[in-house]
Amino acid sequence: MARLADPLRGRDNALNFLRLLLAIAVIVDHSVPLSGLSSPRRGPLSDVAVDGFFVLSGYLVSGSRVRMSGPRYTWHRALRILPGLWVCLLVTGLVIAPLATLRTHEQWSVELALRYVAQNATLYSMPDTMGHTLAHVPLPSAWNGSLWTLWYESLGYLAAGLLLWPSFVRRHAAPILVTVAVAAALVVYLAHGPLFVTTNHYREAPTRLACFFAAGMALWALRDRLPSSGRLALAALAIGVPLYVAGALDTGPHPHVATWMPGGLTWMYVLLPLPLGYLLLWLGGVLPVRLGVRNDISYGVYIYAWPMQQLLAVFGGQRLGLTAFTLLAVAVTVPMAWLSWTLVEKRMLRLKDLGRTPAPVAA
Repeated sequence: MARLADPLRGRDNALNFLRLLLAIAVIVDHSVPLSGLSSPRRGPLSDVAVDGFFVLSGYLVSGSRVRMSGPRYTWHRALRILPGLWVCLLVTGLVIAPLATLRTHEQWSVELALRYVAQNATLYSMPDTMGHTLAHVPLPSAWNGSLWTLWYESLGYLAAGLLLWPSFVRRHAAPILVTVAVAAALVVYLAHGPLFVTTNHYREAPTRLACFFAAGMALWALRDRLPSSGRLALAALAIGVPLYVAGALDTGPHPHVATWMPGGLTWMYVLLPLPLGYLLLWLGGVLPVRLGVRNDISYGVYIYAWPMQQLLAVFGGQRLGLTAFTLLAVAVTVPMAWLSWTLVEKRMLRLKDLGRTPAPVAA
């Protein structure tokens, strides 16, 4: 039987296509608050999409880390995230925000835009507004509310780089990384259940996202021991759907007390990482779609979607209805992502071997 890793070696797989679908799922979920239109609760769709990003990142960067030195690994990770982010911030501050003020007639200045860029350029998301340039939209508090996850993703890269540094860990990766994944799930359960460490979603993020990232690393360590099985994928789906439904129905506010039986959303975070990771990796190996193999626009879709949706809201796109607003948001975001990939990200990735001594050519 084929192993889980076999169809995922190299780039001839559907992982980038899945990442693009996850980015579009975030657009769909964010369209409800950004348009201000009422809609039946769909459940935490953007949460599941972000979790999927993190479990795939944990898998992919683990392989990347063991193939290269620490400095080279860090250089590759920085090239993948930072140039695209910095240009996105500049475009948002110097192009998208001024376009919005043509409709709102609010004050905008280059100084305001550059302050916005500087405050968000370090990955740790600081104030996400530019004066009152987002006046009169349903959600005026952020020009790019998706960027908060990049800080935690960078922490995941750092953790993977340090954890897989010792040769002892690399030789015994499977038991060690599986233990780390189980420990991360236990921390999520304790933080949201018996200990009830926090009630704030963004402060919950370090434990929740670490749980999915660690699961991706564990699946990488087990990649040659797990079969690529449609039955296992169906089992993962059978586990994941009830967990997703339980999270969707968990509309509470959670009680501010410690409890041994936390809400359905917590159980989704604790139990979903490994099934979700296996399902995504299996799909990445068996789906025949190769969209994104050469041109990966998933990152650009993720970072440009929110500001483009805000611009649509400024110009009244929500008056067309939620479905039209969502489709229009995808339609205006994809070209921005394509430009980001072709003009920025792809060019920067050509520098990944900068400073490396070429291997000698055999006679």
